[in-house]
Amino acid sequence: MNKAKLLLGLVALCFATIVWARIEVHFDRNVDFSQYKTYAWQQGTPATDPLMQGRIERAVSAQLQVAGLSEASAAPDLKVITHASSKQTKQIHTGNFGYGSMSSGFGEQDYTITIKTGTLRVDLVDTRSHKLVWSGTATKALSDNPKKVAKLIEKVVTKMFKHFPRRQ
Repeated sequence: MNKAKLLLGLVALCFATIVWARIEVHFDRNVDFSQYKTYAWQQGTPATDPLMQGRIERAVSAQLQVAGLSEASAAPDLKVITHASSKQTKQIHTGNFGYGSMSSGFGEQDYTITIKTGTLRVDLVDTRSHKLVWSGTATKALSDNPKKVAKLIEKVVTKMFKHFPRRQ
C-alpha cells in the first residue's frame, strides 16, 4: 500500500465518521398527540457548555412550536427533558507507508484517530400520567468548531422532530 492509498483511506474514514449520524425516535402510538397544547422545561442532563444547552433548548422549542405547541409557565401538558453527553474514543490503525511488504513488518506504523461523539436525547413526558410519550435520540461525531456544533444541533433536532406525530 502506498502513501496515497493510506491517505485516501484515512480521509474516507474521517469523512464516514463525520457524515454518519444515527437518529432514533420512539413514541406511544396509543397516545392522542392532539391533546397536547403546552410544554415546559424540566432539568435533565445539560450539555457541559451552557451556550450549547441554550442552543439545544431553542432548537427543541422551535420544533415544538412548529408542531403547534406553546411554552407554558404553569400547568403544561408536556414536560421536555433533554440529556446531552459526549465521549471521546480512540481508534488505533496500522499502516504500511511503502517501505516493505505488510508481512515483513518493516515500514508499518501505528496511528491513532480520536473521535468525539455526542448524544442528545429529548424526552416528552405527559404531566398528567407521568409517562414518557415521545423520545428522540441523536448520536453523531462532533467537530471541535462550536459554530459547526451549533449547526449540527439544529440539524439533528429538526430531523428528530420530523417523526413527531402532528396534531389533528
